[in-house]
Amino acid sequence: MCDVSHDFGAITFVAEVHAVGLYGAMGGIGDMDGIMHKMDIISWNTRALGFVGGYIVGTNALVDTVRSYAAGFIFTSLPPMLLAGARESIQTLKGHCPSHIIPVRIGSLEGVCDIMMSRYNIYEGLRIHLVKAWKEVGLELKLHSSGECNFYQQPLDFELMTEREVLLHRHE
Repeated sequence: MCDVSHDFGAITFVAEVHAVGLYGAMGGIGDMDGIMHKMDIISWNTRALGFVGGYIVGTNALVDTVRSYAAGFIFTSLPPMLLAGARESIQTLKGHCPSHIIPVRIGSLEGVCDIMMSRYNIYEGLRIHLVKAWKEVGLELKLHSSGECNFYQQPLDFELMTEREVLLHRHE
């Protein structure tokens, strides 16, 4: 596909978003198949590493063009803590890691829930063996907290929105 694209003067944009850390030494099908040099722009995301965000690679000119003209990229970057976490995940994957999923034992689920609620006001349930865990801490099975439900039930104030936002919400 890359050869055909280049024969017709097209630029190739390859989404390797689900290949990070799975294929090849550098993490992708293109690397595994030895065709990275034929891929003009490659996009990845860091969800496979346990984080948010993504990135593109290519020549300086192509990346700068995307950064300058693609609305989603203008003035954006990942926070340093996420970059550090992604970097550490890459180091883990480069080691002798049998899986992308690395279990982290946290001890008593009830204790963790108590800490999260009392110290940080985080009331989201942890979804580790969901039914058993919820029963263990004596909580009902609910998808959202009442605070979230109340927020989402509030009517939208269209007078405070831009015309574009109003159109987007009416089509949801």
